Amino acid sequence: MNPDTTDFSQPYFIGILTAVLAVILTEVAIWVRTRIQKRKHRNIRLKLIKTQLENNKNLLTELKTKLGTDQVYTSIDPSPFHNFLSSDVIDLESDENLLRFIYAHLNNISQLEHALHIVELRSAGFTEIHATTKKELEENLKNAIDQFVRDINSCITEINKIT
Repeated sequence: MNPDTTDFSQPYFIGILTAVLAVILTEVAIWVRTRIQKRKHRNIRLKLIKTQLENNKNLLTELKTKLGTDQVYTSIDPSPFHNFLSSDVIDLESDENLLRFIYAHLNNISQLEHALHIVELRSAGFTEIHATTKKELEENLKNAIDQFVRDINSCITEINKIT
């Protein structure tokens, strides 16, 4: 037997080959398991944000019916959306439309808070607004709420495409 040639029949070569294959298979299994867990985590986060959007639609509908009744108006909490945007489930390339819709929704929330503040100040008589009456402000806000609901529906549709 020539010492410079490899004899594939020797037990130590088979042992080394088996060990290398075991390491490779283990790494592949870990990679697959991680991908599956990330996908599950992403789907859960998308379902949660979808539920939050549906709740926001209900809040906006309720707010629209309360306008004009001199009740205390409440806005929408933006923190679930900020948390979603800062999570590791966002894929900047494939989620471009979703991100655009969520940022638009956050902008709508900010506008809603500002509008509610103005309506409340106007109704309390603390500020002069170019609109002549509180009723005009409330009608404008109702129209804006209708647009916000349409924006939410677009965002929900995008989430449905992804999941």
